[in-house]
Amino acid sequence: MTPRRTWLLGLGLAALIVAALAPFASEHPDTLERTLATHGTGAEPPPATGPAPMPDYRVPALGAGGWSTVVAGCVGLGAVVLLVRLLVRPRRAANPSEPRRP
Repeated sequence: MTPRRTWLLGLGLAALIVAALAPFASEHPDTLERTLATHGTGAEPPPATGPAPMPDYRVPALGAGGWSTVVAGCVGLGAVVLLVRLLVRPRRAANPSEPRRP
């Protein structure tokens, strides 16, 4: 199997897992948010530097449905894959003696 095909297969599998599990994400605050709301931190939180692109893991244009969470998860998956690809490629270019896998 070629590296490109392996990447595409892995990406497709990860997207399928995101699409299957994202609708089951809890709508309740996570433990950190709940603890801070209950006990406080003793200090005011810093002001937001700008609007969140996907607040509460939802795409605002799609509303509050399950599909919104699925799309947000797929966007996050794509961002991680892109970041990994950008970090791995320069490392290979800097070390051309490193053997490429078949």
